[in-house]
Amino acid sequence: MADSHRKKAAFFFSSFRAGGIEKMRLNLAAEFIRRGIAVDLVIVSGEGVLRDNIPHGARVIDLESSRTITAIPALIRYFRATPPDALLVSQTQNNAAAVFSRWITKANFQLTVTEHTDLSMVIKNKSVKEKARPLAARFFYPFADAIVAVSAGAAIALSRTAGIRLNRITVINNPVFSPAILTLSKEKIEHPWLNRKQSPVIIAVGRLTDAKDYPTLLKALAIVGKKRNVKCIILGEGELRDELQAQISQLALGDAVDLHGFVDNPYAFLSKADLFVLSSKREGFPNVLVEAMACGAPVVATDCPSGPAEILDKGKYGPLVPVGDAQALADAMLKTLDDHLPAETLITRARQFSVEKIADQYLQILFPD
Repeated sequence: MADSHRKKAAFFFSSFRAGGIEKMRLNLAAEFIRRGIAVDLVIVSGEGVLRDNIPHGARVIDLESSRTITAIPALIRYFRATPPDALLVSQTQNNAAAVFSRWITKANFQLTVTEHTDLSMVIKNKSVKEKARPLAARFFYPFADAIVAVSAGAAIALSRTAGIRLNRITVINNPVFSPAILTLSKEKIEHPWLNRKQSPVIIAVGRLTDAKDYPTLLKALAIVGKKRNVKCIILGEGELRDELQAQISQLALGDAVDLHGFVDNPYAFLSKADLFVLSSKREGFPNVLVEAMACGAPVVATDCPSGPAEILDKGKYGPLVPVGDAQALADAMLKTLDDHLPAETLITRARQFSVEKIADQYLQILFPD
């Protein structure tokens, strides 16, 4: 076990790629270290741009595998050699691997698995791998000491799809808000639409994938454009770039939409936005919605499963519209551009999802003694 004078928590996730789960785990790890807890970052593959964000003092255990299943032998060796006092795992395949590896080693530590997605949406996916996730959860999760879902919607979906009693699942939202966001939001950026603003600028952030439903956003922008001259910057990269570029041309939005690609600091863009839009079909807990509010940007979101309704308190902090409804999205965008909450109100709401508050909740579960 870890040094009796200093608790050790380990975080097990897939890589340091620029994803929401990865950012949230690094946020939490930094806060644990700040509180004097030793931290191991156990990674399937140590690749990714977020290596630069590894908090000072964290020990990286790179399992050096391309897939979780092939990382299991290395994970077993870690559990046998230097087990933590508590292990926090993210992503279904990693949750299953951690439960299995602890069973093999009989190592003695508090094991908490976390579900970041709405599994009721996952089973609609055509991929066999995705459809198998609820089955993995059903079999492995009950053997964990604690089960966490990142939103109430994700908890209900996990209970229904995996047959786990709802009272066994604890809801802990993601640790999104931090002072670093406020600092980064003040950085200068070079973009003609923001530096020499002549019309309202709408920002969307997220990978160019089906789940984010950018086609509906583009249709809504075409409707908005008939009434107001607006610009939209979409931050993110992904496999649908060519399709979206074709739709932009088809809708004659070439002068109004910029598929800007991935940026290291989206907060500098968000703080200068007149509106942030989340058009997703599905989420687990959309961190970027909290990040936009933390930057003072007015927000509009689809009422998708799961998370937006919880973050926006059923529409109190920004309109919620039906998924896939371009007209409703356009109407909400126009209304919010003209009439929205003060930045300080939005920032105050974002603080409800602070790293400090969420760390308190995780520590109660990881170290119940």
